[in-house]
Amino acid sequence: FPVTIVGLYASMYLFTLVIDGKKGFSSLTESYSLVHGRWWPVLGRIVLLGIVMMIAWVALWAIVSGIGAIFGLHFFSLANPSASGSTAMFIFSAIINLIGTCILAPIGMGYTYKLYESLKATREANIQTKTFKKWLIGFICVGVVAIVIMLISIPLVAMSVARSKAIQASQNAQ
Repeated sequence: FPVTIVGLYASMYLFTLVIDGKKGFSSLTESYSLVHGRWWPVLGRIVLLGIVMMIAWVALWAIVSGIGAIFGLHFFSLANPSASGSTAMFIFSAIINLIGTCILAPIGMGYTYKLYESLKATREANIQTKTFKKWLIGFICVGVVAIVIMLISIPLVAMSVARSKAIQASQNAQ
């Protein structure tokens, strides 16, 4: 849940970085000030964009599967490499995926840019960002600590499993 909160407050980061010319934390706090007080409406618009994009991808893949079925190529034959026509279907799917990405990605970026413009035009004046900066620094510190703990624990768990397998193999050999 904290990732969602920080992610939404930072969702306009790219636009504040590129368009407004802000750098680093300044760009993050600018993004925060745009979203502040309108968290739920911004979340709703971003979720709506995600739903529309998902529906578009499902429709695209339905078209791909339908065309493949017309030519006797089954989409699910990709799971079986020895199936007839799976290579052709893979190539066809990759081409459709590329075309879909080239169409849908600019639409999503354009929608998000229009959201940014709307937020910028209707923003509140003088939003305090000190608390957000402190919260963001704390969030980053907790994230770094969590990553370090995971990086340390993964080899320890792997060594523990290997040790128990070696003990089991030694007992079986005796």
